[in-house]
Amino acid sequence: MKCLNDIIQGKGQNTVALYSGPPGVGKTLTAEGLAEKRKLPLYSVCAGDLGTNAEHLEENLLEITSLAYKWGAIILIAEADVYLAECSLQDVQRNALLSVFLRHLEYFQGIMFFTTNRVATFDMAVQSRIHSSIRFGDLGKDAKRKIWKTFLGRVKDGGYHIRKGNRQLKCEKGQWKTGKTCQLW
Repeated sequence: MKCLNDIIQGKGQNTVALYSGPPGVGKTLTAEGLAEKRKLPLYSVCAGDLGTNAEHLEENLLEITSLAYKWGAIILIAEADVYLAECSLQDVQRNALLSVFLRHLEYFQGIMFFTTNRVATFDMAVQSRIHSSIRFGDLGKDAKRKIWKTFLGRVKDGGYHIRKGNRQLKCEKGQWKTGKTCQLW
């Protein structure tokens, strides 16, 4: 017996997952962890890198989906809401982006993750193509504490130093356990 996927060659043979929620709650980390668990490469791209007009988007999506298919890679598109927002009669350029994206999504054969902060603005045609959607809530103090404790507990060389832009976090070994405050500046 043939599956419905076999009716149109190469269409609908994918799994699309959407992770939504505020920044810093683990959407990207979850996709990375799933790729690692399945021992598959992860092709990660930020939506802003795909281009802002339909022609560039078409070229970039073709390259990304082709490479991911060849490598057997999972695709992660961060901040996907830029391309998947609802159509509007006034915004022809946005409609063209959505059309290109939907076409590539329809024929992509593999696994694709989207992350977004604004799922409510997604077009209905996009929502109908998403197989799994997970909403990540805000992390409470206890959850943040557990995450920091897990990562800082792995420090073996006497300290931990993170730098992101102008901000830095420095913790000496044992500070977490003794209740001393780590420096953030």
